[in-house]
Amino acid sequence: MSEQNKAIAWVTGAGSGIGLAISKELKSNGFEVDEITRSDFDLSNSFAIKEWVENRKQAPYLIVCNAGINLPMKISEENLGTYEEIINSNYSGHLQLCLSALPLLVKNGGGRIVFISSAYSQRARAGRFAYSISKSSLDALMRSIALEYGTSGILANSVSPGFIETRLTLQNNNEEAIAKILERVPLNRLGMTSEVANLVRFLGSSENTYITGQVINIDGGFSIS
Repeated sequence: MSEQNKAIAWVTGAGSGIGLAISKELKSNGFEVDEITRSDFDLSNSFAIKEWVENRKQAPYLIVCNAGINLPMKISEENLGTYEEIINSNYSGHLQLCLSALPLLVKNGGGRIVFISSAYSQRARAGRFAYSISKSSLDALMRSIALEYGTSGILANSVSPGFIETRLTLQNNNEEAIAKILERVPLNRLGMTSEVANLVRFLGSSENTYITGQVINIDGGFSIS
């Protein structure tokens, strides 16, 4: 890894919520951040993704795959359009981004990739099967990258947030729903975006030298309840 490239990070979905917090955390710790939003490219457009990567003047040291959508969809719903939208936004676009960028990381001697997964990559939630599939797929991609690119100096991990205090969480859950959620969280509070960002910053930095191929829960204990 060259000194020139070690502090460059790409963060998808950096416009709000967890992605914005991650971007701010990385910037405050010396990273130069390319904040990737919908205005840069559509994650369902593989050609746009490849073109964007090809136009980068410098390779990244860190890629944070955060962007995603969480639309309700039951298995019984025959809505292929919604299913494809969720899979393309949450998984397929990030797969293409990694496929395009991995040769750059290898050429520069390594790097870090952090996927923002979900508590529901490891469990089911009624009416969210496509979302769960998309996040489980991200975890599978992460493990494959960790296995196949470890000798190239690339460490890959997933961060799996539980219920985090974001605008979207508060919009989708009223006070009663939040109270029921907290009954299943041993720490009895929602997580903060800054807490997720701190974990991502560590996993994505050169300080992390031996953690790879892992799904790391940051959920206040929700996953053990």
